[in-house]
Amino acid sequence: MTQPTPVDTGSPLVAHPRPKLRAAHRPLRASLPMPMGLRLSLFALRSSLLSLLLCTSLLALAGCATSPRIREPMRAVWVTRGDYRAPEDVTRIMDNCAALGFNTVLFQVRGNGTAFYRSSFEPWADELGGQDPGWDPLALAIEEAHGRQLDLHAWVNVMPAWRGTKPPANPEQLYNKRPQWF
Repeated sequence: MTQPTPVDTGSPLVAHPRPKLRAAHRPLRASLPMPMGLRLSLFALRSSLLSLLLCTSLLALAGCATSPRIREPMRAVWVTRGDYRAPEDVTRIMDNCAALGFNTVLFQVRGNGTAFYRSSFEPWADELGGQDPGWDPLALAIEEAHGRQLDLHAWVNVMPAWRGTKPPANPEQLYNKRPQWF
């Protein structure tokens, strides 16, 4: 067995069998000392990162403590514009929807270029007399549905502008206002 050769490491008592490995394991040090400002910056950066990690972990744990609200499945019914003509019809429909276990109402408010709600763009529906009937079907439906804990979605048919063999007589009807679209 051969004796390791002593390596000059600054101490006469230390010897290493592989001087090159020993040299490779010496810590890297800058030839100049690190400025105090840079040391403080690195300390501040490390402290900030640790603080951020701690806060993120705490927020994640806090989120686990409260369970998310589980939405029940949608049980919806479609109500067409032909299903109501008077305020009592809307009230009866919402009563029936709640009694039958629905939680969502898809309420049709436009079907052929006319509105079943107060609109500055389209005239009142012919089914409601073609003029303001004195009540807003959509506003009433929202009020009645929410009073029964029902969600309400306004159902709008966007494409039809009129139906029938005779064009609409109302000059405010989209078909008459923008004939170039048809």
